[in-house]
Amino acid sequence: TDMWAKIDREWGALEEKPPGEMKRARVEAIPLGRIETPEDVANLYAFLASDEASYITGQTYNVCGGLQLN
Repeated sequence: TDMWAKIDREWGALEEKPPGEMKRARVEAIPLGRIETPEDVANLYAFLASDEASYITGQTYNVCGGLQLN
């Protein structure tokens, strides 16, 4: 996404890394092996807004491919 391109560019400049290196390192750290997409986040929102999630309250969800475990 445009946001990841900006993050890679700015973070890479701070670390003096070539373009693409920071994103590559981030993806390598994610157990599922890919960056989250807007659709991944939208799918969680759609589920939480559905009747199937009617008994879920006060929870925190990480859409991170397993990078964070709570």
